[in-house]
Order: sequence, then structure tokens, then C-alpha cells
Amino acid sequence: MQHRSPLLPLLAVWTCVTLWSFSGILVKSTEAPPLIAAFYRLWFGVGILWSIALARGRLRFDRDYLRLCAIGGGFFGLHQIFFFASLDNTLVANVNLIASLQPALVAFLASRWFDEPTPWDALPQLGIALVGVAVVITSSSGLPGVEPYGDVLAIINLLAFTAYFLASKRIRNDLGTAEYITGMTTVAAIVLSLTLPLTGQLPPLPSPRDAAILFTIALLPGTVGHMLMNWAHPYLSAFTISTTILAVPVISAFAANAFLQEPITTAQIVGGAVTLTAVTTILRRVAAPG
Repeated sequence: MQHRSPLLPLLAVWTCVTLWSFSGILVKSTEAPPLIAAFYRLWFGVGILWSIALARGRLRFDRDYLRLCAIGGGFFGLHQIFFFASLDNTLVANVNLIASLQPALVAFLASRWFDEPTPWDALPQLGIALVGVAVVITSSSGLPGVEPYGDVLAIINLLAFTAYFLASKRIRNDLGTAEYITGMTTVAAIVLSLTLPLTGQLPPLPSPRDAAILFTIALLPGTVGHMLMNWAHPYLSAFTISTTILAVPVISAFAANAFLQEPITTAQIVGGAVTLTAVTTILRRVAAPG
């Protein structure tokens, strides 16, 4: 891990988390099915990223570059597929609750893959944060309608995103942020495109309104968000970044209430406050000098 003040990387990660928190709200404001929305989000992102790459005149196509982008993009493409497939087969609450297990999984794997010390002193706060996330999510779950198949897909999504997250942290030692995100997003778009015919869905042309919203998703959460997250990888531990991501479902719940008038309960307010307090406590330790 490179040495520098963690304040700017932490700000980058928090900005990414905020942008990611609005992705679901933007998707719900379109008429596109989730998997089709993911298709256009990725290909709009490819167009944005390659336009930037061509303008900068920095293109790379050697074997190592293609191999690393194939690894990161392959995992990210699988994450997109299983995330949206799980949403169609189980409760959103279950998908988010299973995904919130990522920091615990990362804490276990990062100590072995990146020689990061296991953050034993932060684990109690992580446990408190997970409880808060569970309260926020389960309080908005509505009536039971769980299909075990959907939960299995959600578990595969958790593994795919964790693999993408950890692979990206390692790949960033060899590739710059912009060149990696460009290649990774391109591979993910190809993976998703090859999968769509298997689901029986073909991507219709979106309406001008939906196209504008999907382009916004590609530009802000998709491009800017992933740029910031991957830029921060060399400067922060995997555990720190994955813990910060726990704030996504909390911020999403409050944003959905503000912008979509989705109801929010007292339990969600309390759970959100607990999660954000616990995450902030962990990050204050990271940012503390010495």
C-alpha cells in the first residue's frame, strides 16, 4: 500500500458511495427492466471511457493489459448479471442483506492476499454496522416472498463482487485507474451482452428520457464512482473501503424517501444512524495520524 494521507482517498471513497447510493433510484425512475438497464449503463460507460481514452491518446493493447482487464471485467460482468437476476427472484432486502456480508469476507481474505493485518479492534464496530444495515433493509422488506433460488443468486453476486473488488485492488498495482476502468468496463459489457440472449431478453431502444437517465448512471455512479474507488485502492486497506460501502443501502433508503417518496420507518432511521456512526468510527481511526 502506498503511503500518503488517507483523507483524500477517504473522500474519494465516500463520494463513490454517495454516487452508488443513487444508482437504484435512477434505475427505478426508468421503464427499463433491470438487466436491460445494466446493458445500457455498461455500453454508455464504454462510449464515455473510450472517448476519454482517444482524446488523451493513451491506448494500450498488450497481452498483460488485456489479461488484467479480462479478469476484473469478467468478475464485474458476473456481478452485474447475478445482482439483477437475484433482484428478479427474491426480495431486494435479501439481496442487500447478503451483499452487506462483504466487509467480513474481505477482512478474512485481505489478510491473506495483501498481507493486511486483520483489524481485530475494528471488528466490534463492523458487527454493529452490520446490525444497523440489517435493520434498515429488513424494515423495508415488505411481505415475505423469498425464493431460495433467488437467495442463491444473491450469494453468487456477493462472491462475484468480492472477487471483482479484491482483483481490482491487486490489478491497480500494475495499471492506472483510467486505463483499467476503460478495459474492465468494456469486458463487463461484452460478458453481459453475451448473456442477454440466454435470458430471452433483447435490449430495445430506450426512450429519450430513459436514455438520458441511463447515460447519467453510466457517467456518475458507473464511470466517476468506479474511477474514484479504484483510484483509492493503493492508499486504503481493502477492509476500510469495503466497510465504507456498507453506507450504500442506508443512504439509498433515505434518498428514496426524499426523491421517490418511498416510506421510511423509525427502525430504518435508527438502524441507519447506528450504521453510519459505526462506519464513521472505523474511518476516524483510519484517518487518525500515526
